[in-house]
Amino acid sequence: MLDIKTVTRRVPKFLRPHWRRTYSQEGEDIVLNALFSYSRHGVYVDIGAHDPMAWSNTKKLAELGWWGLDIDPMPGTAAKFRKHRPRDLCIEAAIDTGGGGDPLSYWMFAEEPRWNCLAAAAPANTRDGRTFHPTGRIEVPVLTITEALERAALPRVDLVNLDIEGGEEHILRAWPWHRYVPTAICVEIIGLPAAEIAHLPLTAFLAERGLVFASQLIASVIYVEREFLARSYPKPNSTAPRLAAAA
Repeated sequence: MLDIKTVTRRVPKFLRPHWRRTYSQEGEDIVLNALFSYSRHGVYVDIGAHDPMAWSNTKKLAELGWWGLDIDPMPGTAAKFRKHRPRDLCIEAAIDTGGGGDPLSYWMFAEEPRWNCLAAAAPANTRDGRTFHPTGRIEVPVLTITEALERAALPRVDLVNLDIEGGEEHILRAWPWHRYVPTAICVEIIGLPAAEIAHLPLTAFLAERGLVFASQLIASVIYVEREFLARSYPKPNSTAPRLAAAA
């Protein structure tokens, strides 16, 4: 059976579909692939990885040849990653966000697994005027981000992807910056205008470590190492003098 990529390559260029597949919620993976110039070599750390394909910001990179560390407390996650991304290491655990390392309650929603979360008390979610409550709860182990990275023993980290419903800043502040300085960080920040993101404490913290606010979607913000961004996207030559002369 021919797959969609093979079919697309065999039809004339003018008949090919003008779309690109995305696994992400809002096309974050398209932005990240463009940022890294579709490089076939890279290492990611995906915290809150959820699934090797569905709603994944790292799946397209993995298809190109990237690999890395995936972390998620949802039961069965490691088995899925072993099947679909055998090069990766997947850890079924929560990353400490300031609670001291004690086991945490992980709440699961059968109606929508993306609502699964760590919380002290049972959360609730609303959709289409209906309120949904968790259908299950388990206690999950907790690792610090340093412990998780030590377990993986990655040679470097090019991309950090964070989606853990509110604990992202704590993890980045606890990140072992002396060992790994990522080229890019994609972090879930929902619904803030760019002017406010530019003045967040997290934005200032990352800027001190050489990563600047570079791109925004509705629910994600991408920070990029300043020099890498300048090399990848050099400023265009100004047309102002020519326009002024023409006037």
